[in-house]
Amino acid sequence: IRWITEENKITLAKEIDFFGPGTAQLLTLTKTTGSIANACKYMHMSYSKGWKMINIAEQQLGYQLLIRR
Repeated sequence: IRWITEENKITLAKEIDFFGPGTAQLLTLTKTTGSIANACKYMHMSYSKGWKMINIAEQQLGYQLLIRR
């Protein structure tokens, strides 16, 4: 875990940095908008980039962050 005090950011790292402000915002917007597609649009991010971020975080954490349907 890295804590950057002047910006109040936390980054989780295992083999690589995998969870930071971008991933947190993506998950928050996914909950708010009801879909990862809408969250990615709001963040001006490609859908595939969003899923890549989620998949890497899930792989490093060892559990799913989102329910797929």
